[in-house]
Amino acid sequence: VAKALSDMTWWFINFWLADYYRKAFGLSTLELAVPLAIAFAGSGLGAFAAGWASTRLLEAGWSPNRVRKGVMLVCALIVAPLPLVLGLDSFWPVAVMIGIVMAGHQGFSLSIFSTITDVVPGAKVGQVTAFGAFMGNMGGVAISLVAGRVLDAGYGFAPLSAFAAVSYLLALGWF
Repeated sequence: VAKALSDMTWWFINFWLADYYRKAFGLSTLELAVPLAIAFAGSGLGAFAAGWASTRLLEAGWSPNRVRKGVMLVCALIVAPLPLVLGLDSFWPVAVMIGIVMAGHQGFSLSIFSTITDVVPGAKVGQVTAFGAFMGNMGGVAISLVAGRVLDAGYGFAPLSAFAAVSYLLALGWF
């Protein structure tokens, strides 16, 4: 459930970000390259930072449970300001903020998958990880259908970004 909830936001951003940039800032396909690169660079940096921080905290003697949930909370809080993007009228702050949000997602996701290795017997890690990935993909399918209907109905990106803002906190609560 936690993976499905968090991946809903990941898929929402991945599939609708270009559309948002086109509608909000009038970007052409060619002009999308740099802001999308910023977003995905942010996701890579988020995974790296969460992994680095987790390793340092574990080496410092923190329990795996405290490390994973602590990193997940920080990452959830990084994603929470996503709706503020809609109020910005300057493109570059939006691009940077989306990169930061995507960093939060990857740190959260990394922590979910790392938890599997902490609590599941080694022989079952692959199966549990695959099931988590499957659930994340099903969350992605669900948000793709919902997002299409919300946008077609003319509600815009606000309700979707509001859900995204709380999805990681809900996922952590479930976790």
